Amino acid sequence: MKKLKNSIKKNFIARCFLFTGILLILLYIPSYILSPEFMTKHELNLGRNEVYAKVANEKNDTIDVIVLGDSLSYTTVSPMQIWEEYGYAVFDAGAPGQNINETLEVLEISLEKQHPKMALLETNELYRKTKESGKDSRIAEVVYKACPVFKYHNVWKTPFVSRLGDSYKGYVFSTKVKAYKGGEYLFSTDKKRTIPKENEETFKKIKKLCDENGVKLILYSAPSPKCYNMEKINAINEFADKYGIDYIDLNKEKESLNINWSKDTRDKGDHLNSYGTKKTTVFIARKIDSYGILKDRRNDENFREWHKVFEKYKAAERKNGI
Repeated sequence: MKKLKNSIKKNFIARCFLFTGILLILLYIPSYILSPEFMTKHELNLGRNEVYAKVANEKNDTIDVIVLGDSLSYTTVSPMQIWEEYGYAVFDAGAPGQNINETLEVLEISLEKQHPKMALLETNELYRKTKESGKDSRIAEVVYKACPVFKYHNVWKTPFVSRLGDSYKGYVFSTKVKAYKGGEYLFSTDKKRTIPKENEETFKKIKKLCDENGVKLILYSAPSPKCYNMEKINAINEFADKYGIDYIDLNKEKESLNINWSKDTRDKGDHLNSYGTKKTTVFIARKIDSYGILKDRRNDENFREWHKVFEKYKAAERKNGI
């Protein structure tokens, strides 16, 4: 009887080890395939997680200016246009619908391998709803790092849907035109639209991270009749003053930028198209140049890959008639 019990016990232990081994293999393989590193290397579409992969896969110390925010961020700055004119290494690290918690995550990932001198934070996400992070989310992040399949499980189908489009340091061309016909949208008022407290708390973490890493943080608002009004802009001005941060409001500069709302927007005044982006990029490039803290990287051997991206960018620019 004792021998039988020992045999059953050993059999049970062996089955447990076998089950655990198979489970680990089943978790490891999809975790490896669905990891940002693998999918970016093979130019597969990561959906909303794409920005994390792109930032993580940039060569060490090759980003001097990182642009953060939702879709308004990467539709107002063309890194290769700035590279051509100034030789500054700018990277668009925004994503569609990105909230401020995700922006903090992108910044943390970028600082693992990069030492940017400047971060431009587009302000629309200050008003996006987010969930407060707590103990549960921190535990989840530990699990995600151990088994990426849990974090990227929604990505499994994207390799079969599409491959990555051409991206130029986070920027993608759009020549789509859908005019904005709403007229003036900045009506004078002293009212302010309150920035959600939970977003302000996350912003403090972003600012602290920038301060600790010697990154100059600048707030800016893209020209967008759909996303901005004077109540928001008044609040952001006050917010910037509160934290001693420079604020660039491109809505106020729309006339000097010569924004033509019948031609320079892709979706009726929500986002700019590439015709509009060329205009805002000129303005932003001059602003970041005025600080005198960036270097021209065009003759730096560490940035040879940027020249290759630039050649492809110019070819795409000609193809799109921009």
